[in-house]
Amino acid sequence: YFSGWRFPTGYCHGRAHRAGEYAFEPQVYAFGERPAAHLARLEFDPAREEQMLKDLNGILDWVDQLAQVDTTGVEPLVHLSHEINVLRDDEARNTVTHQEGLRNAPRKDSDYFRVPKVLD
Repeated sequence: YFSGWRFPTGYCHGRAHRAGEYAFEPQVYAFGERPAAHLARLEFDPAREEQMLKDLNGILDWVDQLAQVDTTGVEPLVHLSHEINVLRDDEARNTVTHQEGLRNAPRKDSDYFRVPKVLD
């Protein structure tokens, strides 16, 4: 959604804005009918899908407003403040035993979690 970045055809559509940039008409199509939902392993309850789409479009509208702000001459920030984090020393400690960690696993193989294959 940023300058020079385009959504794949069929998910959002854009029109040329300036050379190398795109202004998008934020519109999210029903994910239940699109392969993006499958690839992201998303499942939407049909009753809540319309509200989810409204929320996603609201986010895209907000990002579009941010993309239209003129930032010419504004130096990018590395951090929002000059404060330095004060961190505690790392201390190794066992909070959960190995068996306790595996106890509620739906599938396990000896000492490891078993997960569905994602890539071929």
